[in-house]
Amino acid sequence: MAAETPVACAIFPQFSKLPTEIRYKIWHLTLKPQIVEIRYYSPQDTTDADYDCWQDLSGSVSRALAGSGEGLGGYLPSWEVRFFSTAALPTAFYVCNDSRRAIMPFYPVCFASESSPASIHFNFALDTLYIDTLFAQLIDRFLDRLTQHERQNLRHLALSEECASPDLLGDSSHEKFWLKVETALIGLPELENFGIAIMIWRELRYYESVPESIVDGYRHKTSHQIEFFHELPDEVKADLEMLGEDDEDFMKPCLSYELTREIELRAKCVFGWSRAPPPEYI
Repeated sequence: MAAETPVACAIFPQFSKLPTEIRYKIWHLTLKPQIVEIRYYSPQDTTDADYDCWQDLSGSVSRALAGSGEGLGGYLPSWEVRFFSTAALPTAFYVCNDSRRAIMPFYPVCFASESSPASIHFNFALDTLYIDTLFAQLIDRFLDRLTQHERQNLRHLALSEECASPDLLGDSSHEKFWLKVETALIGLPELENFGIAIMIWRELRYYESVPESIVDGYRHKTSHQIEFFHELPDEVKADLEMLGEDDEDFMKPCLSYELTREIELRAKCVFGWSRAPPPEYI
């Protein structure tokens, strides 16, 4: 087998001759902020059945680690839950050994469950931890399990606005949910950004005139890369305008919640999608 040839060396042969400090700084410049969605796997719960915690369907290296190495075929006690993410790791993770060594200190393995070790590489300075609807059931267990290091370093957090949906929690649990979130925010001293995410594909389902093909365009099932926007993207506005719909309805989910004072002060609404990657990455 041919020896590993880093891309940087193939294009710039002198790269490997640079001092280590300079090479590492160059690799550091390749790092970008990412949305890292926390998910869970339990063999006794099929709620999250369409999530594959051991295989990244996009073909890229994922942040999901096998933990004990048993895989889906291994026996797991009924009480065991494993946290994982299918967000792709930065390219530098798998370009070459030099690139991995350069960035590994920025991506510690985080977020253990009661029964499984931490398994998600997370960059506290760049990455946003995202909790989606299906994970809302476990939000207490997850937040309680955060280590002191995780609590003291988490800077960017986002929740799906549907996490507090009465359909999931029931009308009586709505206020309790936000009180729990408020308590969690108080315990995160370095938190800089807290977002309530409106997932575009979910909101489009409520428009009767919007065809399924447009909805699916904003939720690509084999793309694990989520993007957030502070304003509704022009592409979505154009789709709605073409169908004669009003885009103001997109803000109604956030505005309809009776948020606690702390969350009202800190939260910002963001819009999210997981679109298909460019053809060269499929």
